[in-house]
Amino acid sequence: MRTDAGAAVVSRLHNHGAIEVMRKAAILNWIIYRAVQLGRRSRRVPRWRIGIYKVDRLGDFVLSIGAIGAIVEAAGEENCVLFHSPVSSRIARREFPGIVRIEVPPLDGKLWVTRRRLHRLVAHGHASGGVGQLLCLRHFRTLFDEVALQMIPASSVWCVRNSKAFSLDYELVRRRFEGDVEVDRPVPDPGSGTCEDLRCHERLLRAWAGDSFAGRDIRPRVEAASSPRNRVLAIAPFGSDKLRDLPARSVAACVIHAQAALGLDSVLLSPPDAIPRYEAFARQLAGQGATAGVQVTQTSDDLVDAIAASAAVLTTETATAHIATALDRPMVCVIGGGHYGLFAPWSRSIRQAWLTLRVPCFHCNWQCPHPEPYCITGVRAEQLVQALERVLGAPSPVPIQANA
Repeated sequence: MRTDAGAAVVSRLHNHGAIEVMRKAAILNWIIYRAVQLGRRSRRVPRWRIGIYKVDRLGDFVLSIGAIGAIVEAAGEENCVLFHSPVSSRIARREFPGIVRIEVPPLDGKLWVTRRRLHRLVAHGHASGGVGQLLCLRHFRTLFDEVALQMIPASSVWCVRNSKAFSLDYELVRRRFEGDVEVDRPVPDPGSGTCEDLRCHERLLRAWAGDSFAGRDIRPRVEAASSPRNRVLAIAPFGSDKLRDLPARSVAACVIHAQAALGLDSVLLSPPDAIPRYEAFARQLAGQGATAGVQVTQTSDDLVDAIAASAAVLTTETATAHIATALDRPMVCVIGGGHYGLFAPWSRSIRQAWLTLRVPCFHCNWQCPHPEPYCITGVRAEQLVQALERVLGAPSPVPIQANA
């Protein structure tokens, strides 16, 4: 039988082992990072004048569509190359069919694996042609991003000063790469009507191209194929972290109201690898008297089309919220306080509503100190219902052109 003292000894030994593994990994990271810095190279006659780096998740890529379009318009399609992640491949092709696009392999796991993948990309792909100026539209960079920015052959790298919102401790890697041209972050402005990520895009573009970009609207705009609007409430209840998920009771209240008062059927928009989870949530809703089907969106194109064809969208802060806003669809999003103001809220019109409950622990970086995220679960069901009616009653927008 293990005593308390024995358990404490075992715990200390376990922690010591974990610390030792982290120390060895940190040393290896430092060696790899230094090797990348020392081996950095540029091309005297680069293949492209401008490289745009946006290796990110789908929702974050959507946020950058306006900035990418502005850069391409200023530099010319033939002079630009776009570096993006695999998850953004389809929407990158959809929005920017006329420019060269290079898919960067996943930048995660172990730094030495990332370096090997990038070596392969640069050595065997047309990325070896290099760029003149590499503009980074990722303002929350990990060490993996910084390695990638130094390994892509470029004469100069432009970056907005990296955010300190995310604490990433790599121990021995003290001096992080901020680019050759470092642009100051914008001063926080909660009343700006837009999010910090979009204002970082604006700051970078103004530093790069001068005052010709001053006051330019680079909020994302996305267009979908013309199709009849369905009498459907499209729902995306799950976020990238369980803390961001919508409470079933609130979703059920919206589904019941949408059917009874607005004549809308409800569907849960499920990615192909999460169907059982969405089906289980549909059964949970049914147990509360709310009926919702499951619509599988196989690709990001399917997701865009499904959102565009819906009467309204109910979502948590995820790619669905950004796509719905870029499409200027009626949308209600429940947004938590973990990263509030960094990536959202932002709007194209009064047809988007972002709801939250402000609590003292706002900006917790999703290190929630409570049994549940009250900033999300504290938003009452009747608030969601009222917001849904409000965005559906808002006037339709004038027709817009993609990347205008």
